[in-house]
Amino acid sequence: MKSGTVAVIGRANAGKSTLINVLVGEKIAIVSPKPQTTRERILGILTEKDYQVVFEDTPGIYKANNRLNDFMQRQTNDTARDVDLILFVIDGHAGVKEEDLETLKRFEKGGIPVLLALSKTDIMPAEKFPKNL
Repeated sequence: MKSGTVAVIGRANAGKSTLINVLVGEKIAIVSPKPQTTRERILGILTEKDYQVVFEDTPGIYKANNRLNDFMQRQTNDTARDVDLILFVIDGHAGVKEEDLETLKRFEKGGIPVLLALSKTDIMPAEKFPKNL
């Protein structure tokens, strides 16, 4: 059986927890419109006949100067160093922002493969769909 670990990373409220719940087929992470709902790494495990994937839901990347946010950002960065793949989630409805691309590039420099996912595309205006990523 093959196995691997995937860190699911992105801005606060990008849809990371919702995506993990869908991928593993059950509600393992709380979903809320409130930023900073996920405060610690949460594991969701998908087990199939020939493989197993451990998804690691991380706190959203969020800029605030306080100890709680510092702790949560360390959780995200530490998780990104210890996985086989980073799934970087961008909120398609909000649109791809320059800070998303800067953060994506920072994680790409870490040497771990990064896969980009656009969430909320079902409610995403066509003009926000990125042309060149």
